[in-house]
This record gives sequence, structure tokens and C-alpha cells, in this order.
Amino acid sequence: MMNREDGSGELNLRPRSSLDSWVGNMPGPVWTLAAYVAIAAGNLLVVLLLQGAGETDRVDLGAAIIACLIMIGALVGYGSRAPTWLLHVFVLIIIAITTMLVMMVGSEVGAATAGIGYLTISLYSSYWMPRVQSLAYILLMAVLYAVAISRTEWTNMFAPWLVTTCTMLILLFILSALRAALESAATTDELTGLLNRRALDALIAANRTDRRLRRRCLVVIDLDDFKALNDTQGHLAGDQALREFGDACRRVLRPGDLALRSGGDEFVLILERLTADAIGPVIERLHQVSPVAWSHGCADWPPRADFDEAMAIADAELYRSKGTGKSGRGTS
Repeated sequence: MMNREDGSGELNLRPRSSLDSWVGNMPGPVWTLAAYVAIAAGNLLVVLLLQGAGETDRVDLGAAIIACLIMIGALVGYGSRAPTWLLHVFVLIIIAITTMLVMMVGSEVGAATAGIGYLTISLYSSYWMPRVQSLAYILLMAVLYAVAISRTEWTNMFAPWLVTTCTMLILLFILSALRAALESAATTDELTGLLNRRALDALIAANRTDRRLRRRCLVVIDLDDFKALNDTQGHLAGDQALREFGDACRRVLRPGDLALRSGGDEFVLILERLTADAIGPVIERLHQVSPVAWSHGCADWPPRADFDEAMAIADAELYRSKGTGKSGRGTS
């Protein structure tokens, strides 16, 4: 899956993996958190039943187990509708429970073992959250871990704390690098270097929940006489034409605009802060820079508007343009 809304109004493009698949109407970030909370609840129950906890500790453990059950119920109940802020709240609650366990256990080995909970949260945040947010959680956990062990009489906890903190940071940067590589491979058209059809599908899905209010225009582009070019000069010439048009898009489009190759010789442009009747300067610059001829159609596509309707309007205009011969000609 790509392109989720991360709660800030920005679209988060990411590749689909096995973790992204929906389980019981819960997308990846929700069901993986629910699974972890369930495991944490089980661990708390084992501690409650098998360790000789004092009365105060038993109350704390019981409250933590109840909190976990409430979180699981909320995650299952919300499912795909779970807001991003709720996931952050639950992550903070789990961090607090882990810190409580570190202070509650009766040995240095137990404190080091309880600290594994921090590693699990760092794995979750590193995979599902932006790097800055995940780094903030890791720093918070490192501070809380240090505070928790400083409130005990143990004196040999610096090494476990250092190992845990360094491991969390290493996991963050490794997962971030791997995710960036996966995102690039999954969302980039190998031939043109533009975004691909998978990225477009993800953008369409994220548009349904996009809360930003802004103008936006959808432009559909076909290269002119592309089939004839392939038939007469070969596929290598056709590939070169596609690459050259991709290069032209990167040279002309503004920051925030998107260029996608949707398939074959078909391209889609998403132009921000423009309406269909105001894209003339952008289209003209692209005509001037592109060495290949192409035709286009356009339509307004504001946030949360239906993509298929906008696409149908743009396609109709594209075919009218081709029919009247008013396609753009390249500079070559």
C-alpha cells in the first residue's frame, strides 16, 4: 500500500508489504499495534500471576492489563477508521507501562528484560512513522529508561541502557534506509524516473481522506503517434521518447506538482494550486521543453473529489484535442 495520510495532511507514499494487508478491517499500523498490545497484556498477566508482587504492584499491574484490553478494544472497534492521534496516544501509554515494569521488577536482569519493550516500540515507530517522529519516541524512551533505573538501587544498569538505546537508534536508521529504498523501487517508473501506476493508485486512495482545502488540477497526456514511432523506428526509439518526456516534466514542474507515468505512453500530471483554466503557462513551458509531441486534457480535481469523474473529463478533452489536431509539438 502506498500513500496513507499521516495525520498532518501530507500524503505518505509507501510500498505495500505483507504488514500492510488488512486484518479484521484493521490496516497495518492498527493491527500490528493491537497485536503488540495483546502480547504486552499477556506478559503483564504472567508477571501478575507468577511473581510475588506486593499489593501496590498488583494494583498497578491490574490497571495496566485493563488499559491494554481497552486499547485492544478501541483498535478493533475503530479498525480502518482509527485516527493517527489515537495510535500515538496508545504508543505513549505502552511506553509508560514499560517504564513502570522496569521500576517494578526486582532485579537488574528483570529491568534489562523489561527494557526489551522499548525495542519493540522502536520497531513499530521506525516502520510506520516518519523518521523524525520515531526519533522523538526513541529519545523519550531513552530518557524514561534512564530515569526508571536511576530510581532503583541498581548500579550496573548503564550497559543495558546503552545497548538498548543504541539498538533503537540502529534499528531506526536501518529501517529508514530500507524503507526509502523500497519506496523508491515501488513507486518509481524504471524507464522515465517518474512516479508509476502504483503511486497513482495510492494517491487516489489517500485523496478520499485528504482534509486539505486547495485548488488542484489533473492533466492527462498521451504522446502523439507513439505506436507509429515504435512500429517504424523500434522500441528503443519509443523508450527514448518516453525518457525524454520524463526529463521534460522534471525540468518544468514546480515543487509540489506530481508527474506519473500511468502506463504505455500515458502520463498524468497533478498540478497544485491551479485550476483547469489556469494551467496554460505550465503546459506551454512543457511544450517548449519537450522534444516529443504530445496531447493533453485537463480537469479540476480538488481534494476528496472523485478521481474517476475528473479522469473522465480530462480524457474527453484529450480525445477532442487529438481529434482536432491541436496537440502540442516538441522542440525537435
